[in-house]
Amino acid sequence: MVLYAKGWFNSTEMINKTSFKTKEDQDVTVSFSVEEIEEIVPDADMRYSLVILKNGDKHFVCGTEMEIRAEFTVQRKSGTDENRNL
Repeated sequence: MVLYAKGWFNSTEMINKTSFKTKEDQDVTVSFSVEEIEEIVPDADMRYSLVILKNGDKHFVCGTEMEIRAEFTVQRKSGTDENRNL
């Protein structure tokens, strides 16, 4: 199971979402789609980012804003349409 921005779901429900390791516990992942992102704010040490979702959820995840957005670009190039709004 994976922790989504809106709760726990089976991996078969991960359509159009990408998983990111959390800053607090890298064994835990949070998944969201590019359409759900309101803002990405860099953490002070620049290895992590605060991802603020349109529903108000906030997650500290591993990666810079560039790395996070690149994950969605990789998905698009491999056949998904998820990155249209970047």
